[in-house]
Amino acid sequence: MPEAQHVNHNVGLWFVDPEAVDLPALLHANGGVLSPDELARGDRFRAPVHRRDHLITRLLVRTVLSQRLSLAAHTLRFGTNAHGRPYLLAQPDLSFNVSHTDGLIVLAIAQAGEVGVDVERLQTDRATWRLAEYCFAADELAALRRVAPDRFDETFFSYWTLKEAYLKARGTGLSTALDSFSFDLDDTHRIGFSAPAGADRDHATHFWLLRPFPMHLCALCVRLCPQPPSLNAWNIALPDTAGAALNPAVLRQSIAY
Repeated sequence: MPEAQHVNHNVGLWFVDPEAVDLPALLHANGGVLSPDELARGDRFRAPVHRRDHLITRLLVRTVLSQRLSLAAHTLRFGTNAHGRPYLLAQPDLSFNVSHTDGLIVLAIAQAGEVGVDVERLQTDRATWRLAEYCFAADELAALRRVAPDRFDETFFSYWTLKEAYLKARGTGLSTALDSFSFDLDDTHRIGFSAPAGADRDHATHFWLLRPFPMHLCALCVRLCPQPPSLNAWNIALPDTAGAALNPAVLRQSIAY
């Protein structure tokens, strides 16, 4: 785990490769840390890989938050809002969020504001026109039609991860329609954003599109934060918690809205 001062930056990102984790050893070393509910939810996954990723994610969250707050990991208690977004019962204003995909798990913690993160593996055949037409706004679809075929996959997931990160930062889930807001990626390095109708508090919203590893795309959103936060990232090889500093490529970044 990074030293204590690392978790005091505005936004921290912790990345884990689940393929590199010895889950039985990790569970043995952290016996009693996960709650009965977390273990039971893991048992409900039919696919072993999904159970593995769930358990690693929960251990990652507890490990990092416990060190940030100087509390024993097993004592942390979580609640959820009306849309299922988790929060710490003892510190409901501390914003954190997780995402996982094939070969990567990420935890984001914001020092200020509300954070949402989404990560996707590229070139998985999940980027389809049918899904785009169901989820994307009209201007996003128009922009997607203009990209070269070899750019479709990455462009699709650029929109997709940004949308997911924004919804997770809002904490409203799919009660906010995916096509009720949109992103403009025409500028080479910027992210334009049109908020949903009535989202008058989204003037202080910041977005990043990151490439933490060659085959993964990560979007980050921080809302209700007057100044653009600084980012700090680490690559953690659980159960070894001495994270190595990571400098993910920033593909795009927004101005504040």
